[in-house]
Amino acid sequence: MGLLKKWIPQENFYYASKNTGFEANPDGRMEGTYSKYAQLDDATDSFLYYLMFIKYGIGRATSDAAHEIRDGHLTREEAISLVRKFDGEFPEHSFKIFLDFLDINESEFWECIDRFRQEHIWKKQNGKWQIREQVS
Repeated sequence: MGLLKKWIPQENFYYASKNTGFEANPDGRMEGTYSKYAQLDDATDSFLYYLMFIKYGIGRATSDAAHEIRDGHLTREEAISLVRKFDGEFPEHSFKIFLDFLDINESEFWECIDRFRQEHIWKKQNGKWQIREQVS
């Protein structure tokens, strides 16, 4: 018998809320996803997922939705809708904190970010970056 509890985020949220007084994000969902109860204490965490989206074309909503499909909490159709709505959303709320932490300005940030966009994932159209394909 293992000593570790299976990690099921939604069920763990309900358990923690009931037994410890844990509260979801009072501001609503986290930027880049539909979840409002995971990784609330880290202002830079949303950038991990945003940068993953830039480099690989999948972000936080994809990661969360895939987990919840496996756990039986979402259907594939529900997940697709959530991913299309929230994946790749820019984490504006903590942008200044992130820039200050890295000691860079906004133009340096975007210059660096754009170097990691892969041509088979991204295209520039009318001066704006667009992902070539989304989950469907």
